[in-house]
Amino acid sequence: MDRTRTTALATVCMLALSLPITAATSAFASPASSVTRAATPAASNASQVSAELPRPTGPHAVGRSILHLVDEHRQDPWVPAAGARQLMVSMYYPARPRTGGPAPYMTKDEARLLLQGKAPGSQPSDRLSAVRTWAHTDATAVHGKFPLVVLSPGFTLPRGTLSGPAEDLASRGCVVALADHTYESTGTTFPDGRTLPCAICDHPPAGGPGVIEESRAKDVSFVLDQLTGRHPAWRYAHMIDAGRIAMAGHSLGGAASAVTMAADQRVRAGINLDGRFFAPVPDTGLNGSPFLMFGEQTSDQDTTPPPRPTRRSPSACPDVRGCDARWPRYGSALRPESDAGPHGPGP
Repeated sequence: MDRTRTTALATVCMLALSLPITAATSAFASPASSVTRAATPAASNASQVSAELPRPTGPHAVGRSILHLVDEHRQDPWVPAAGARQLMVSMYYPARPRTGGPAPYMTKDEARLLLQGKAPGSQPSDRLSAVRTWAHTDATAVHGKFPLVVLSPGFTLPRGTLSGPAEDLASRGCVVALADHTYESTGTTFPDGRTLPCAICDHPPAGGPGVIEESRAKDVSFVLDQLTGRHPAWRYAHMIDAGRIAMAGHSLGGAASAVTMAADQRVRAGINLDGRFFAPVPDTGLNGSPFLMFGEQTSDQDTTPPPRPTRRSPSACPDVRGCDARWPRYGSALRPESDAGPHGPGP
């Protein structure tokens, strides 16, 4: 499993045209499945277990800023009455050591709704929201230009579930934009204190998952506009090398990477972690850009996506054995191994 995680993370950096790749032991695993559990006197008592994300493997300290972006030119596709499309984006970046303050994993309301939707009654939400991260809020950025990697979580999942890989990528010399797609996850908290629940999780839109993938492509293009335009929304936007942008995601977020690349040529490389493709990709492919797909063949389901979207593009599609198609997992972040097993309960 460590080799799988290393390969995935190294490939993201490679596809983003970032710094030279070295071996690592953490990567695109969920925060839950890769959380470090602190030893406790009574391991069978879940209330005594503390948890933290994997320590980043790169040489840089990690900063994090939170952006609230509003697309005044686009109505929210899932809740039209909400008005303009609004997104919350976590920006991770190489930072100076010993600057900034602790960055929370997720808000208490986000943790409550995630557990309510995925593992009801398994853990107190306060303990999930208190998982330790390694990023520092508004830490001072280092000097230099860095590749940008956009991360998109799986359908129904909040962006916090990809905090671990976001931190690790930033520690290795990437700027990371980790986006929440509003009304598509169990909950997204906004600066005014509202936490908006999922509007389409139980009732997908007409047109199915492909429509969601296409909406995510529009979300990402808007985020790129806000980060690389003439008047960027982020104070450290000067760090971004706009010629080196990649996108990666889990499940539907991974499939949306291909749709985004087909629609927005600023995204020059992509990775799909265990996502099936639903939205059509043009016959011309992805403009010759590299695209990597990870999946697993199981007895009951083939999660390896078809090679169709990579036509006329350099590609690979490994079958990752021993990698559960349903990750991220949630309860294992806070449940002792003696109770939940080495990987915790499924979603």
